[in-house]
Amino acid sequence: MLREHSIKNVYIVGVATDICVLHTAFGAFARGFNVFIVRDCVTSIDEEAHNWALNYMEKIYGAKIVSSEELFI
Repeated sequence: MLREHSIKNVYIVGVATDICVLHTAFGAFARGFNVFIVRDCVTSIDEEAHNWALNYMEKIYGAKIVSSEELFI
C-alpha cells in the first residue's frame, strides 16, 4: 500500500523502542524505505535498552533519529 502511494519515508513512533519500534524499523528497512525514528516519541521501560536500540537502528538500518520539532520545520 505504501508503494502504491509512492511513499519512500517511514516515520516510526511508539513504545518499547527495543522491541516493537526496533522490529517495525527492520521491516521498513528490509523493504527499502527510508527509516526515521522520532526520538521524543519512542520510549522503553529500560533506558539502557532504549539507547541501545536507537544506536542500533541508526548504525545498522541507517535510520535517521529526529525530534518531533524537526518534522514541523
